Amino acid sequence: MVGHEIEGKKATATPRKKKVKVTKIVTPRKVRVNNFRGNVTVTEVIDDDNAEFNTDSYVSFIVSIDTKTPAQSQRKSTLKGGSKVKFYNPNTYDKTNLANEVKEQLGDNFETFSGAVHLRVNIYRKIPNNERNIIEKGDYYTKRPDIDNLQKFIFDSLDGLFYDDDSQVCNVQACKQYDDHDHVEIVIATLKKPKVVMDDDNDSIATDEAFSVVGKFIENRRAAAMEFDR
Repeated sequence: MVGHEIEGKKATATPRKKKVKVTKIVTPRKVRVNNFRGNVTVTEVIDDDNAEFNTDSYVSFIVSIDTKTPAQSQRKSTLKGGSKVKFYNPNTYDKTNLANEVKEQLGDNFETFSGAVHLRVNIYRKIPNNERNIIEKGDYYTKRPDIDNLQKFIFDSLDGLFYDDDSQVCNVQACKQYDDHDHVEIVIATLKKPKVVMDDDNDSIATDEAFSVVGKFIENRRAAAMEFDR
């Protein structure tokens, strides 16, 4: 306490208040559930005569997603710092989750397709319980979202996994239908690369396991020509 005279009277100074340090309470961020974890299956098609793409000529994979995939969303904006506009994609989190699941199953040694890529996308939506009397399994799903937005989300998610850039996708077949549950099935294929073998004279010969599509076509034309000459 510090004493001093004020107008002839002795007064006692008021003690200084201690500053209280305020600690900001940080609420832990909620961990978003990965909708794709455990629901994605990647299967390579091997020696299947009934495969959509001939296994003699194509390398093909089937990606099964046992959940509803969202449609591609347009970029949104938000103000950062009160003045700066920041653009973001609402689908980024879901795309990353799906891509990570596929990448984990493909492995680190998987080589991406270098040529043209063929895609078959089947999108299935669950039949609403209140419409099961008017909708049958296999009926076309004519509601939103649009099929091109659904495809775009899938293409972007697979970009850099099976192929280096989605510009390689040259042939697309897509369909959205009703089913008993929400799921997606994607078939991804590309022509096999010719194998290089060495003959007895150490000359390299480019061959395919069972010829390419063009090779088979040429072989059949030659056989037909020889038969005609006879």
